Amino acid sequence: MNKQRIVLISSYLIILLLVSGLRYFENQTGFFKWIDPLLLLLIVVIAFIYTMQSLKSKNKKKNGIPVDDEFSILIKYKIGYYSYFASAFLWYVLFVFKDRFPDIETILGGGVLISSLIVIITRIIIKHFPDE
Repeated sequence: MNKQRIVLISSYLIILLLVSGLRYFENQTGFFKWIDPLLLLLIVVIAFIYTMQSLKSKNKKKNGIPVDDEFSILIKYKIGYYSYFASAFLWYVLFVFKDRFPDIETILGGGVLISSLIVIITRIIIKHFPDE
């Protein structure tokens, strides 16, 4: 078994243990009753994606492969450009419909999570279609 599979399987096990531990803690204390299970899953998925990206870049650096070249830096700027405008529009929509949310923490938490999802989705789209 190669090293990447071991890291991937151990990451899945750690996430599974973390989620099950949080669920047990929630059932015992009721501390996380305000977190919807879908929201908790979304937080875990985003954390997993960013962890895997950092492990990927660390492996590239360790193997002597350059992490950033001119093209990848250009792609990062393009990802930032499009995700910034999409996030700005998201925040505009959230504040227009702010009276439909129960409290300000819901707006802020949802906005931050959806903004990070926008960055991930923009990264996937632009890496598949870099010249369009």
